[in-house]
Amino acid sequence: MIIMVLMIVMIVMIILIIMIIIKIIIITTTIIITTMIVVVVVVVVMIIIIVVVGEIIIILITTIMIVMVIIIVILLVRTIVIIVVMIIVVVVRAIIMMIIRIIILVMIMVITLVLAIIVMMIMILIILLIILLIMIIILIIVVIIIV
Repeated sequence: MIIMVLMIVMIVMIILIIMIIIKIIIITTTIIITTMIVVVVVVVVMIIIIVVVGEIIIILITTIMIVMVIIIVILLVRTIVIIVVMIIVVVVRAIIMMIIRIIILVMIMVITLVLAIIVMMIMILIILLIILLIMIIILIIVVIIIV
């Protein structure tokens, strides 16, 4: 009777150990997948930022060239046009800097969130490994008792 109970306990322990190992494998794969997704997203966002900044610089250069032509044509209104262009350039630069700062802040927030999730998953992994260790020790004790 006691041997039967010990055998049942042993079988249950083995099943639990297998389930914990499966959970550990699932958590490690999810950690790897989330880090890869974050890396891809960050690279794509950086490429988009670089393209947008390049387009804005090209637009700024063309507008400045057009304004220069207008200055050459209209010598009387030259000073007013220069002042307007300076104001536009300053405003555009300020807007671009604000957008870049907001994007960097959002990216930092996303990265910290992902790191927090990864740390949580690692903590769960450690807890599961500790439980696995305890169960293996109990299994060894049960085997020793049976023997």
